[in-house]
Amino acid sequence: MSFLSFHVRVMTIAAASLILLSGCGTDRVSVRSDDNHVAVRDRATGAALAVGEQVTIPADFPVDIHRYPGATTELVTSSSEEHTHALSQVTSDDVTTAKASVERSMVASGFQRTSEFGDPSATILIYEKGMVRFQINIAHDARKNNTNLLIVRTETPPATP
Repeated sequence: MSFLSFHVRVMTIAAASLILLSGCGTDRVSVRSDDNHVAVRDRATGAALAVGEQVTIPADFPVDIHRYPGATTELVTSSSEEHTHALSQVTSDDVTTAKASVERSMVASGFQRTSEFGDPSATILIYEKGMVRFQINIAHDARKNNTNLLIVRTETPPATP
């Protein structure tokens, strides 16, 4: 199992658990599923999780989150209450190509890379602009011969007096 696959599974389980456990015993949580998708939404907070093959990105998903051209989306999470959104996509491009595409997109959007960790097969990039921070994990999955991108956007809400 690749680093990113493990990371996505852990994040999926954690997000689903938080959403489901917070709504247990109430009509607060809606769950939709079919053979290839599961979608969970907390009606009270709007927190949502969709996972599966070729998940649709919601219309209200933040537009500053990089959508990798031609990639398949496998995970979308949103929590307006927590100011966090995440997107997991898979591409046949290599890590170097994916990293260059992300870099162009983030710089064009005015974000500055503040950190980078990793090696040619897996890298973690941190970008910041104002109160918005992105952590982007890009990793090669040798088993499937593809590249996984996990993009997590967090926003620090303005301080209230």
